[in-house]
Amino acid sequence: MKSLSVFSLLMLTALCCRGRIILPALVNSNMVLQQKATVKLWGKSTRKGSVQVITSWTNRQYKTIISKDSTWHINIATPPAGGPYNISLNDGVKLTLDNVLIGEVWFCSGQSNMEMPVRGWKNQPVKNSAELLLNAHNPNMRLFT
Repeated sequence: MKSLSVFSLLMLTALCCRGRIILPALVNSNMVLQQKATVKLWGKSTRKGSVQVITSWTNRQYKTIISKDSTWHINIATPPAGGPYNISLNDGVKLTLDNVLIGEVWFCSGQSNMEMPVRGWKNQPVKNSAELLLNAHNPNMRLFT
């Protein structure tokens, strides 16, 4: 019984010490990063130490320290438009962001009509929206709301 308790304690300790990277919704697989720029990646980690980041477009390793409040951030250089690429993050447990594109990033805000879906609203449809949506097959365009 004593050895079972010791074993259980060791297993729990091992699980607690493993890292876990937590990313904001904006930093994830299928994102687009601005081309030919220095972009910031950030997040949190459940462990102390550092986060290593490797980008598939250069295979360069970046490293940053996890702060006392469990947050981290790092600036990485992006190439000209292209992809898809992946970004590997590791704080003791590896996390890979897949299907990352490099290109032009546009932020749009400020208009109340921007919240309207392309198909329109229930009693306010957009003319030809169904046809437009069915024919909108551009895998390089991403939308984040």
